[in-house]
Amino acid sequence: GLDIVATELARCKDRNISEENTRNNIEQHAWMASPKPQREIEMMLRFLNDFLDKDRAFNYLEFGICFGTTFGMVMSNFTNANGFGLEIDPNRFEVCKWIVDRMGKAIGFQDRVTLKCGGILEQKLEPNSIDVVFMDTNHTALDDYDFIMHIINSGALREDFLFVGDDPTHSGTDESRKQFIDRHSDQYHIVTRVDMNLWWFKEHKYVQS
Repeated sequence: GLDIVATELARCKDRNISEENTRNNIEQHAWMASPKPQREIEMMLRFLNDFLDKDRAFNYLEFGICFGTTFGMVMSNFTNANGFGLEIDPNRFEVCKWIVDRMGKAIGFQDRVTLKCGGILEQKLEPNSIDVVFMDTNHTALDDYDFIMHIINSGALREDFLFVGDDPTHSGTDESRKQFIDRHSDQYHIVTRVDMNLWWFKEHKYVQS
């Protein structure tokens, strides 16, 4: 796999960030900072709490887990969750594994967590196995759409699933989100929450009017 320098430099063009600034951030270890401000994590938790039954176990898939901050907080706050986390960058994955392992041992969720270094397209997802998906990727438009369709076409999503993506106004996310709306709004109820920096969809029949 790519090391952290190669991975970050490859994403400069997509994110409109200069190569010089990226190299400086890497040298100063700024890439180690949490990618999710605490406020956004808290909003994500409140959002999930509105949809999920605290008394019913559910399976949570997060890909683009990065350093595990959001993942760890979801597992901490939802004791009925079984979590599967994916991070494609090996350097980030090692940090994530360290953080989530220590959080899990301290809080007691380590037996409910599976982490893997790899991309979502490489995964053979079991049918009818996922209740909640959180997509937190590098927001490359074509990739994001392919990721969504890979999960849908795998048959892994259970009835009444919830699929959540972040950064809906990012240029890449915005393009893939609009592409999904154009092609699938007849089947899915799709909502964009700019105030929460999230967008989500469910099947129409599971959305209360």
